[in-house]
Amino acid sequence: QQQQQQQLVVRVKVEGKIDGPVLSCVFSSDGKTLFAATAAGSLIAVDVAAGEVTATQQSTASRSGKAAGPRQQPGKAASQQQQEQSAASWVVPTAAHMPRVGQLAASPNGQLLAVATASGVELFTTPTLQPRSRLTLLGEPSPITALAFSPNSKFLAVATASNSVTAYSSETGMPTQWSLKHHIAVVELLQQLPGSVMGISFRPTPAEPLSLLVHSAGGMCHIDMAAQPMVRLQQEKGPRSKMNPAVPHADPLAELGRNGRLLKLQHCCLLMGYLSANEAVLVEKPWQDVLQQLLPPLHRHRYGA
Repeated sequence: QQQQQQQLVVRVKVEGKIDGPVLSCVFSSDGKTLFAATAAGSLIAVDVAAGEVTATQQSTASRSGKAAGPRQQPGKAASQQQQEQSAASWVVPTAAHMPRVGQLAASPNGQLLAVATASGVELFTTPTLQPRSRLTLLGEPSPITALAFSPNSKFLAVATASNSVTAYSSETGMPTQWSLKHHIAVVELLQQLPGSVMGISFRPTPAEPLSLLVHSAGGMCHIDMAAQPMVRLQQEKGPRSKMNPAVPHADPLAELGRNGRLLKLQHCCLLMGYLSANEAVLVEKPWQDVLQQLLPPLHRHRYGA
């Protein structure tokens, strides 16, 4: 049994100096290369078998600390200079409270590495880690919480802390036509999720159009990029009367198949993703166990908050 455990976990010593603790890492599609990002904003590529650092690179946030790309506002005509100033005004005060590199994603074809920084999303060629392009982000500036490549590596989905999920072309770095058309509807839909978006998983089918699963700590949502998202806003509670009767709950069976169907989870979602075209895995943890692992509060109100 000990021999089987030793085969499951293999420690590889990295030859070379790393300029800080590793905050995020991801394997290449073939599993032969490990890409890692440090707290200093450095990117490194490590040969898993030999433990050698094969390539290093610095992200734009670590080189300059300024926004290097504009954000495109849907339905508004603004100059590129105004967009850059808007992004820079958000990055400067926020960068001090965010890691220089927060998220990594490797493309299934083994050619691209997406890096989310405090100033946007950068694309690097692999395994050399040469800078390739930047995404023209859609919507208001917000910290990036999740990245995911499509199975055919043509698209990259980006989620933000404001519960916005947008699909971009990995070739041009521009938002797809579907995201440009339905950006506001997707934001309104995902605003109903309990908590911020934590993960994205594309359905593993190379054919287009694509669909994906989006999850937060307290819920999940399925989005089909071939149809319009159906946003069902939550009804506000009000006094019951003849003029304002109680609003009945939606029929669960009627919700089946609706694009953008939301499911709230009983326990805290740690991980969720597709295993195949018709199967997904969900890893949960009871909220009671999550609360027990939190540090003692700095201050507790007399009423318990």
